[in-house]
Amino acid sequence: MWFETTYRCPRCGSPLVYIERRGSAALRCPACGVRVWTDARTAARFASGGRLEWQRFMELLYAAYAYRLAMKA
Repeated sequence: MWFETTYRCPRCGSPLVYIERRGSAALRCPACGVRVWTDARTAARFASGGRLEWQRFMELLYAAYAYRLAMKA
């Protein structure tokens, strides 16, 4: 499963794409090709009552994405 998010790449401004497959989730910039991913165990930390707290989970992925870009600079 994948979909375009409202988050923007800090480098180029393109919308980031959320990708989920085989027990992992990722945020990727289709223009820059930069991505970060996490495994299902990390995602499970954001589950409460059998539901994933999407906003907090996406904030974590975006923070990791921004950190990765900063480290590449």
